[in-house]
Amino acid sequence: MVLEALSLVLTDKYEVYTVSQSKKLIGAVESIHPDIVLMSAEMHWQFDGNLILQSLFSKTVKTIPVIMMSANPADSESAKAWGADSFLPKPLDLNELYYQLEKCTKMTCRSTA
Repeated sequence: MVLEALSLVLTDKYEVYTVSQSKKLIGAVESIHPDIVLMSAEMHWQFDGNLILQSLFSKTVKTIPVIMMSANPADSESAKAWGADSFLPKPLDLNELYYQLEKCTKMTCRSTA
């Protein structure tokens, strides 16, 4: 339900693709080549956020910025350690979400080296 609501809010300004299972995320990112990956650290993943980010960064998609979200404040440090470019606490502040999305689309968050 949160995924659908977030998608609905963002489609006014962005082209949005959603994936509800971790095993589909990497393939979707590889085929779509999005400008940003916005992911939850605590979704019902078959893999944790760390493994997902490691998989993303080991592939050709390693230049795509990742914004991780979580209701657990401790995940902020974990997200940084795992390589996420930004962290948003839940419940989401939509102004902060838009700010982070704009920030990541206007800058090169990752180098290809």
